Amino acid sequence: MIISNITTTTLKLLAQGTLDLGKLLYIDRIYAFTNIPTKYNSMPYILTSNDDRYLTTVNYLQFDINVDAKMYIAFDNLNTVPAWLNDFVNTGETIVRDETRPYTIYSKEFSAGHITLPGSSILSTDGGGAYIIFFEEGVCNPSACDFTIAQSDNGSTLASIQISPVSASVSLNGTQTMTATCYDQNGNVISCPLLNWNSSVPNVASIISIISTGNNTALVTGLDIGTTEITASGT
Repeated sequence: MIISNITTTTLKLLAQGTLDLGKLLYIDRIYAFTNIPTKYNSMPYILTSNDDRYLTTVNYLQFDINVDAKMYIAFDNLNTVPAWLNDFVNTGETIVRDETRPYTIYSKEFSAGHITLPGSSILSTDGGGAYIIFFEEGVCNPSACDFTIAQSDNGSTLASIQISPVSASVSLNGTQTMTATCYDQNGNVISCPLLNWNSSVPNVASIISIISTGNNTALVTGLDIGTTEITASGT
C-alpha cells in the first residue's frame, strides 16, 4: 500500500517504515520497539513526533491511503485515552518499546482515500509518548469499513435526510457530533447511502471526520465566530 501526502499542523516531516524489532517509534526520539505481536511484523507505519504529544488539534495529522486498510493506533498505557479513540476497537494487544513500556493497540477500518486524525491529546499530568500508526492492507468490507453501499437495504428510494441536533453552539476548536437519519418516500427510516457532508461556511466550522460505520455521523469543529449550516446529501 502507499501512504502519501502526510502533513501535520506543526509542519513536521514525518517518516515511514515497516514495523520490526529495533525500529524507532518517533522521528525525534531514540525509543525502539522491543516486542511486537507476530501479526503486526512488517506492517507499514508512520513515525510520529513525540514532541507533538500534547497537541489536541482535531486535524493534527492528515494523509492518504491508496487501498482499503485497517489502521492501528498504538497508544501509550501511561496516558489517559482520549475520547476520539472510543471510535476505535481495543484489540487487547500491546506493542512494547524499550524501558518495558506497553502501548495498547486500537483498530479501525477505512476505505481508500483521505484520513484526518487528532493529536495524541495527552494530558500535561500524563507521562507517556505520542501514538504510533500502522496499517493492514485490504481488509475493508461493507459491513465494517468506514463507508457504506449507496443503495439502501430494501431498495427504497432516499427521499429526505434529517440532521441532529437541529442547532448547536460550538466553541473555538471545540467539536460537535452530527448525526443523519435517512427516510424513504413513505417516511420510513432506511439505511443511509454514502453521504456527502458539507459546511456552508467552512471557515466558521468544517467537517473533520466521518466517525461511524455507515457514514451517517460526522464530527464538526469550530474554527471562527459565525454561523454555518451543516448538511448531508446522498442518492
